[in-house]
Amino acid sequence: MFNRFGRWTWRIDRHRAPGFGSYIDPGTGWVVATAVSWLLGLLAGLGALAALAVRRIRDFLFRKRRFLGVCLVVSMLAYGAYYAVLYGQRLTIKHRIVLFSVDGLDADRVESMMGRGLLPAFSGLAASGGYRRLQTTFPPQSPVAWASLSTGTLPGKHGVFDFVRRDQNTYLLSLSTSKIESGHPVRVKETPDFWTVASDLGVPTAVIGLPLTFPPEPLNGVQLSGMGTPDIRGTQGTYTFFSSDPDDLAGANPRVVPVERFNTTAELQISGPGTQSGAAVATFSVNQAATDSVAIRIQGQVVDVQEGRWSDWVDVRFEQEWAPDIDGIFRFFLAEVSPDLRLYAGPVNIDPRAPHIDISYPADFAASLAGEIGLFHTQGIPFDTWPVNDGLLDLGFFERQVETIVDERQKMLDHTLGRFPDGLIVFYIEEADMVQHMF
Repeated sequence: MFNRFGRWTWRIDRHRAPGFGSYIDPGTGWVVATAVSWLLGLLAGLGALAALAVRRIRDFLFRKRRFLGVCLVVSMLAYGAYYAVLYGQRLTIKHRIVLFSVDGLDADRVESMMGRGLLPAFSGLAASGGYRRLQTTFPPQSPVAWASLSTGTLPGKHGVFDFVRRDQNTYLLSLSTSKIESGHPVRVKETPDFWTVASDLGVPTAVIGLPLTFPPEPLNGVQLSGMGTPDIRGTQGTYTFFSSDPDDLAGANPRVVPVERFNTTAELQISGPGTQSGAAVATFSVNQAATDSVAIRIQGQVVDVQEGRWSDWVDVRFEQEWAPDIDGIFRFFLAEVSPDLRLYAGPVNIDPRAPHIDISYPADFAASLAGEIGLFHTQGIPFDTWPVNDGLLDLGFFERQVETIVDERQKMLDHTLGRFPDGLIVFYIEEADMVQHMF
């Protein structure tokens, strides 16, 4: 249609506002036609050049077909020999490399103690092998440094920059030691670990307790997850403290559960998986057995605890209405019986005999290990430091737990050394770091 100035316009009536139109100049058709013609000519020329190039390449290959055939055969033989040698190496590994990764082992203190003859084993290793100081990462934080050690890369490549990370959409912070996407744990580091490379080359490999190894990944061997493995509630260590002491209750600590009028018996609950308002719970009773001990009855078990002592491991099962039941293990510590009950329940660890999520590779390795050495802490950072930091318990409580964890680690190490006579063993020792933090 023509507008009032005699020029042709095109209207899209069903989408337009009143008075809206698109204008095309009378000379536009010539511009479009010449542009299309030029483009078609260019494409035709490029097509002719491509056809000529293909013809020349075909003629060259035809003339040199014998020479190229010989090169192809030689290349195939060379690659075949390379992989044959590589495969032969995979079958002839007859030695063992053991990497003890000791957290918090300060070089100044080690050198001073070696000089005074206090570390004869370390002195022997340094004399018979080699001793070098290593630089640390920037920033010099545990997750960053351990990620760089295991991957051989800097933070810009492995992607671990701090103890925390921020969600780029919400700006909320979460710990960098583990990552959950769509309800499932995923690998934290963005580059492969050196033990994965060794495993892929056929080296028998055992990785025990290393940081940032949750979830565990397939290896030509075994792996037990370390720092980053959660407790049964999905946290990094949520404890419960039952108390009738007014001083404990005055601090408004959400982890402190009040016990009213403790007259030698009390009915209490410990929370399991789920949200704080809808968590599964397990009920237990506490009965004063003597002036310095209690008997705890929980799910068919009777647990005797002495004042100032830890209990043995306690089995607990949390029943969920719309999901499978979940098994856990935890320990009690009796701080006081009279005049006030002060009873600590440690974080509920994932039961290694029946984990509801994978904490080892193969999946049944944790159960096999528990069958060999007994129950052990599965939480990635097993030390109960929070009740000391919160002023509820003293360092003697913490020291007794360290002794238990050292014993567990010793058993794990002995078991691993006995199972892997050759290959690669990477073993993590955390006690020195935590003890120095707390003392």
